[in-house]
Amino acid sequence: MKKKTATEVRRVLKSIFSRHGIPERVRSDNGPPFDSGEYLHFANEWGFKVRHSSPKYPQSNGEVQRAVQTIKRLLKKEKEKEKALLAYRSTPLSCAYSPAELLMGRKIRTTVPTFHKLLTPKWHDLIKLQEHEAQSKLQQQKYFNTRHCAMPLKQIPQGTEVHISTHPENGVVKTSTESPRQYEVETPTGVIKRNRVQLLLNATVFSSTARKNYRAKRN
Repeated sequence: MKKKTATEVRRVLKSIFSRHGIPERVRSDNGPPFDSGEYLHFANEWGFKVRHSSPKYPQSNGEVQRAVQTIKRLLKKEKEKEKALLAYRSTPLSCAYSPAELLMGRKIRTTVPTFHKLLTPKWHDLIKLQEHEAQSKLQQQKYFNTRHCAMPLKQIPQGTEVHISTHPENGVVKTSTESPRQYEVETPTGVIKRNRVQLLLNATVFSSTARKNYRAKRN
């Protein structure tokens, strides 16, 4: 993209949609192009739902951040971006298939010598791939929770007053959004969206209860 504007985002997405079809949902961060009237109008016109990651909470957009870091490392090693992308798209992921195979049902030819029959299209068992992906994410979640002693957080009822760790003002929870663990919170200066981990209840009562639940689950 040459510019970070809603018009440029619209142009790029239209190009992608024309090749691969229109997705049901498009998830993004909360940058100005994705929160503009032009972008929301584009979503309505093309029939896809807009989903935003939680503001000021990078973990909610972790998969994208990791993908960006991977591409950046490749571009440092290979000056030709096309060759870097070719390497990325032809390299198997943890599920044993490359991005190209998952998208097109076949391996793609690279500068590495390959048997012609390996390039023949072969559609994979998508249900097994989805199960593998879900299991992998569950294992990552368990590892993260154990490593960081993460405790489960209760859902917050509508109308609850909360302290916002990334905001100078307290607020009142209006509703949860369709994004996981995200809430709309009304503050004196307007309505904002925040992840559950950024919203604090009565610290003494809540942390004690959550800690007991966490220990009980681990035992």
